[in-house]
Amino acid sequence: MKKTTLCLSLIILLLFITLTSYKTKVNTSSLLGIWVLEYKVNNNYKEKKPLILDFQKNNILTIKIYGVKDTTLYKKWFLKSDSILIIDDLDCKIGKLEKNKLKLIDYNKTDTSRYHFKRPKKINLQQNKKQIESILLSNVWKKKNLLNHERIVYYEYFDNKSMIYKNNINDSLNNLQIENWGLTEYKNYYFLYHYTKMTPDGGSWEHINQILTINSNSFSLSSAEYQTYDSIFYTVNNYKKETYQQILGNWRSKNSKDKFYGDYLNHINNLVFFDGELEFNITKEKLVCKMDALKKSYNWILGKDGKTLILTYKDDLGMDIFIRYADIIELSESKLKLHLFGNRFSTGVETPRTYVVNKIQEFKRTE
Repeated sequence: MKKTTLCLSLIILLLFITLTSYKTKVNTSSLLGIWVLEYKVNNNYKEKKPLILDFQKNNILTIKIYGVKDTTLYKKWFLKSDSILIIDDLDCKIGKLEKNKLKLIDYNKTDTSRYHFKRPKKINLQQNKKQIESILLSNVWKKKNLLNHERIVYYEYFDNKSMIYKNNINDSLNNLQIENWGLTEYKNYYFLYHYTKMTPDGGSWEHINQILTINSNSFSLSSAEYQTYDSIFYTVNNYKKETYQQILGNWRSKNSKDKFYGDYLNHINNLVFFDGELEFNITKEKLVCKMDALKKSYNWILGKDGKTLILTYKDDLGMDIFIRYADIIELSESKLKLHLFGNRFSTGVETPRTYVVNKIQEFKRTE
């Protein structure tokens, strides 16, 4: 019995030594090709970036970084050993290399970074980049195969590279947020990506997904981390012409201090909680906003489902920049009820510097 126990212990010890001394065996051909970043881990903090690597036979590494301005870098690479990759003069450890998975470990900074990549799938899409973009812009999209605990979410893409993301807070209210998006083609693969900008409402998403299928009714993306399925989207309500016509005209809403203005406002200086009448004059060309002596003029866009109102201005390139947006809770011939996001208005003077209006506005039509 003692001999059997001793033999078993030796086997376990040898197995442990074998496993712990294992090194990733790498050859050049297994590393060649395109790798898409899934996520990066630094000090247990996980983040995503729209990033692609392309290892080529001529020992050139192409690095594609997508964002406000897309960037392409070219580096020299070679394998120093079975587990050490040299990129220019920097050493990276190859932590894992499988058919469709790659893990690179960067020890060159104070904090060690671990980059997790995956291979794109070989897909033969029938559409080109322009056609894909046209489809994305033509509809409001709803996420289809949600987990039970996830809320229903909607996506609407705009040609100024902004996207409205909408999810349900409760039966009567939606939460809206603005993100930035882009579409790229690289070596016959198509990717949808999101990025942040250093501006108000500059977005919080940074990631990249391969487009697997797309047509006028649906599209699917490569699976996100930890998901065992691909993210599927499909179209929902199309543009409502009656909403566009109904919203035109003059509207007035009474603001009151016994109504909700928003959270975390008390620490802001030079701020006034507006308790007068907010007026909207909406024509085909402009939306003019009035409160006391303050008057602001905006361009405006109506979401394709008739449920989102967006106020914009033109930048130096003539593109619409989103500055305010609202969920249309209710609209009739006599009533317009909005949930405002971005309910602070700069006065242009020192005191008060900012007006804050109620988050929920109930407008009545006026002559």
